[in-house]
Amino acid sequence: MKVTVDLVCHAVPSPLIYKQYINMCSTKLGQKVMSINMRYKQTYGWSHRFSYCFYFENGQKAVDPVWVVNWGKIFFSQMINRPSCHSCKYSNLDRPGDFTIADFWDDKKNRPDLYSCEGTSLLMVNTNMGLGLVNKLYDSIDLWKITKDEAMQPCLIRPTCSNQRRQEFWEFYLLRGFDAAYKKYFGDSKYVITKKIVKQIVKRVLRKLQ
Repeated sequence: MKVTVDLVCHAVPSPLIYKQYINMCSTKLGQKVMSINMRYKQTYGWSHRFSYCFYFENGQKAVDPVWVVNWGKIFFSQMINRPSCHSCKYSNLDRPGDFTIADFWDDKKNRPDLYSCEGTSLLMVNTNMGLGLVNKLYDSIDLWKITKDEAMQPCLIRPTCSNQRRQEFWEFYLLRGFDAAYKKYFGDSKYVITKKIVKQIVKRVLRKLQ
């Protein structure tokens, strides 16, 4: 029996840009970055406010380091996504898989009874085979029925829109390289960096006082 699963996807970023971002972070942070947890829940839980944890080759880690812009700022700029993502034919309710899985982002707002700081997943059943499998698992997992309106999210309606400056970014990147493009389009100002440092110091002091 073959079971197929598809994802509600925001977009797929350029692997080249991501690789160069990792290399830049390794240089700026003074340690080789091995991976990034882009849903680090210990800071804000599962919410629209993301926190990023960088894991280094020496076993140490850094949460939201001030010396680099977190990947989310680059990814959600909509300037580095693959062009096909902006015309994706799967950004609708006509799903190809037996199941569709996604984050259930609005559980705290629309269905607070389902909210969990660890996150709640959306499971859409698209075929009779999928329905049969869910019925078999019903007593083994926590499931709640929701309406189509409660399940709806932007990428189930339309593809993620491209940034109007996307072509400008890529032309600049191809001409000047990643470091220059990062500084121009994503880099924090000295004021913002200083503000972040002050916030981190205040948080540390408050933690010690508690």
